[in-house]
Amino acid sequence: LAPENIAMRADLSVQLAHEVQSLVEPESFAATILGKRISAETRQALQRAASREQAFALLFMSPEFQRR
Repeated sequence: LAPENIAMRADLSVQLAHEVQSLVEPESFAATILGKRISAETRQALQRAASREQAFALLFMSPEFQRR
């Protein structure tokens, strides 16, 4: 949980989000990958995201995805 590790995970999440944003819808991807483990908070964050890329970045940084 060092600050450098958190920053590295955030950077990686943004880079990965940029690559996959045009391949699939964030919410359907989340449902496929996380199923019932996705929290209401993460689902709401995906719905409120300003872009698909931001939605993926939020998903990749979510606690459920990090535990996976």
